[in-house]
Amino acid sequence: MRRVIITIGLAVLMIGFGKTTQADWVTIQVEGMVDRVEDYGNYLGGKVIVGSKMTGWYTYDTSVPDTEPWEKVGHYPQNNSPAGIHFEIEGFSFNSNHNALDFHLDITNDNAAYLGDYQDVYQFRSYGNMPFIEGVPINFIGMELLDYSGNALSSDALPTMAPNLDLWQWNGLDIISDRKFGIGAHITSAIPEPGSLALLIIGTLSLYSRKTTKDSK
Repeated sequence: MRRVIITIGLAVLMIGFGKTTQADWVTIQVEGMVDRVEDYGNYLGGKVIVGSKMTGWYTYDTSVPDTEPWEKVGHYPQNNSPAGIHFEIEGFSFNSNHNALDFHLDITNDNAAYLGDYQDVYQFRSYGNMPFIEGVPINFIGMELLDYSGNALSSDALPTMAPNLDLWQWNGLDIISDRKFGIGAHITSAIPEPGSLALLIIGTLSLYSRKTTKDSK
């Protein structure tokens, strides 16, 4: 039995390492609250209002190289699935189109000369999105965090953890369907989603540890 458990654990680890060499996926679960609604054609039917709760996640690959040559500025295009965004507000879904991804993250660290009043920036933007309904596109989904002190980030590297919202003085998220409707919100919670692979490894090793302890008694 012990040999079987060890074999399973090693197999899982090998699978994990194999995937890591290709991509290091991070998923950040978020919650937010709507601050602004502009519904020119009543597409939202009055369901989304100021104070409505938003939930969802965004996923990105931390192994993607920085394509921005400027110092202190990182630009990370995310061109492969499952990278993207999924948000829900009052039963409406807003999603990246995985068949036409145009999703990227930008990280700026201590660059007041370029940015002006604020020094650190954490933002993602998605232009390739699923339509809201037929004939009603979602042109833009984006989040922007701004820090005026320069203490929120220590580099322009792509973070592997969720942003600490307490460190940012500006916190905004926008969903825009050009000339149809717009939703403005802010993020109230951002936490990393536990990796199922990591949990499986931990569980396997924990089972083996308990078995070893029992056998030694």
